[in-house]
Amino acid sequence: MKKYVNPLTAEPIPQSEVFEKKSNRYYLVANKTLAYAREFFDCPELEGIPLEDNGGAGSRGNHFERSLFFDEVMTPNEPWFQPRISVFSLKVLEDSGWFLPDYSLVSELSIGYH
Repeated sequence: MKKYVNPLTAEPIPQSEVFEKKSNRYYLVANKTLAYAREFFDCPELEGIPLEDNGGAGSRGNHFERSLFFDEVMTPNEPWFQPRISVFSLKVLEDSGWFLPDYSLVSELSIGYH
């Protein structure tokens, strides 16, 4: 999702407020998603959510890091994979400015919780 907008004004949000690149890795720094990650991992100093740094162009930099989010639907997955839609996916959708998700529909992640 490359175009994030302010839901109140429909004005584009600069990419620098959504993604950040450090040491050849991209991080998601969108407000609501990052705030939730800090709570989830019990790490108030967390500066960004690491995005996948392996795989091809469809995976690298476009999905959550698999080693942290294993079965989350926004990780690159295998055909046998049974992904879960977690709060993280819905926060990304909400941060995009295009959706107001129903958080009662989420699944817990199987790993990663503090």
